[in-house]
Amino acid sequence: MDVREMYFEGWTDQCGAEELTKTLDEPFVVNDAVLMAYKGAALTTMANCKKMPTGKLSVFNKGKDWIEKAVVLDPENIEVRFIRFTVQTNVPEFLKYDDRESDKKFILENLTLQKLSAKDPDLEKRIVAYLMESGNLTEEEQEKIEFLTAGG
Repeated sequence: MDVREMYFEGWTDQCGAEELTKTLDEPFVVNDAVLMAYKGAALTTMANCKKMPTGKLSVFNKGKDWIEKAVVLDPENIEVRFIRFTVQTNVPEFLKYDDRESDKKFILENLTLQKLSAKDPDLEKRIVAYLMESGNLTEEEQEKIEFLTAGG
């Protein structure tokens, strides 16, 4: 099973990302922005498994740091930005972790410009499905995605 698949399965229950966190506990993660982002996302999810608020915040911040390092390492990577977007659309506002609008804009532009489906149809399918189900798109943005996925 690949890391991407493990990440999306990790959202099915609050501690489901534990296996992914362990898988990404390898030194090779440090130089790969995508793996760093997945590790960070898994850690933010693992915050749900902590009982004490301080433990939750500590694990969440560690994950957030990994994600932000990934974005700095490769800011033009659509998968990295998408991972950050999925995390930020699932965390409470009081955590003040919010680059959703800039990431959404970047993702929408890159779905259009890069013809992602030719490069990575699985990623495109996941991005489109998530965006359409997330409730974070305007009506115009939804129409744009529908147009793109219809072959426009």
